[in-house]
Amino acid sequence: MNVWTHFVPAILLFIFYLYPEWLSDRPRPAVLILHVGIVLLLFASSMAHLMVALLPKSCRKTHFGIIQHSRSEMDHIFWFLVDFGGIALFGIAIGAQRYSCAERMETFIHLTYLPLLMLIVLGLQFFSSSYLFVFLPLWKRRLELRMLSCLVLAFWLNIPLMMRYLVSQVIFLDFLHLTQNIRYLRY
Repeated sequence: MNVWTHFVPAILLFIFYLYPEWLSDRPRPAVLILHVGIVLLLFASSMAHLMVALLPKSCRKTHFGIIQHSRSEMDHIFWFLVDFGGIALFGIAIGAQRYSCAERMETFIHLTYLPLLMLIVLGLQFFSSSYLFVFLPLWKRRLELRMLSCLVLAFWLNIPLMMRYLVSQVIFLDFLHLTQNIRYLRY
């Protein structure tokens, strides 16, 4: 089931959004980065779930105590690392897209945003998802660390958007701009 909930949207997104944007007279880089990240996430996830589903199933417990649905423990780990890799590429693409859309950023943030994005995505989120999944799957704090790394990433992804409103000489005008941009939330 998970194969189709990821594969069909990936195909539709590619056909109706990414491909037409790529062929347009003036493709927008921010939109291309965003859609490539989403398509890679969906394709990696659908491929991982498809390959795990197609492998001869053993449904036995591994030495970690996890029920395994793959031909071997290595196959199971490999395909879920592909899945986690898609999640990491999605995080990088979203960060790059938001960085490219940032209007005003302090010099320090401008210079450190992308390197710290890579550190957060690959160092924290990918580590908490994949490394701990493989080596410490039953560790009690694994899911809490994973949630914390996702929260840090969510905060970091919004820094270029927050800088639009925080770095300003005329706070009142930005406040009016902010309230106009979030007016849709009332509906």
